[in-house]
Amino acid sequence: MVGALAPDVTGWFRHLDYSFILGALVLSCPHVPPVLRGMPYPNPNGAMFTIQYEFLCYMVVGAWGFLRLFRTPWLWLSALLGTALIGYTDVYKTYGHWHVHGVSWGARIMCPFFVGACYQLYQRFIPLKRIGVCAALLLLMASWPWINVFEPTMLLCFSYLLFYVMSLSMPWLRWMEHVPDISYGVYLYGWPVESLWIWYHRAGYPGTTFAVSLVLCTALGWLSWHFVERPFMRLKRRPSAPVVA
Repeated sequence: MVGALAPDVTGWFRHLDYSFILGALVLSCPHVPPVLRGMPYPNPNGAMFTIQYEFLCYMVVGAWGFLRLFRTPWLWLSALLGTALIGYTDVYKTYGHWHVHGVSWGARIMCPFFVGACYQLYQRFIPLKRIGVCAALLLLMASWPWINVFEPTMLLCFSYLLFYVMSLSMPWLRWMEHVPDISYGVYLYGWPVESLWIWYHRAGYPGTTFAVSLVLCTALGWLSWHFVERPFMRLKRRPSAPVVA
């Protein structure tokens, strides 16, 4: 649809060959012509490159559970440290340049997932207190001038702040439990919607781009939740064994 609405390439559908199908099967970013020429990133949906790493994280959790390695949480912590070492070593060498490719780039993307799992495994030993929030904020502010260490610092400190907020009792937000979970759809459709809008309104006001994209992506996320995501989630089997405390 993006290729048809931004017809900068003649014979758009003729370019969707076997490489496009193979990319879809392995969950990589689709191999399509750069229809949005002149844009900083002409790919119709660059956000899709994260899906394969997300799926890989789920496969790691499945393998970890099958091998019963969660009974020794320090192994997962060691995996996190190893992943961070692979992912951020090149960042230190390049002094803050963000374009790191290959294995290092994939490791950086997977690090937040490993951190979140560590919070689950070590939740009994991680006190979520106000003094910790103050320390996390101070570390974030102190690391800001040194960009090469800001990202790994944010990975730890911002996750602490996030889990602290989630641990608070907020009755005024309980209504969100009954709202469709459209966040994933908004994330996926945000890139093509905003790119198309900017393509047609290059001199437009950024606030207008945000407002229009928010409305359109919310609608697309709602449709995706009701007609794609939720029907597939209903196909999942119930757990065959109780979760280990």
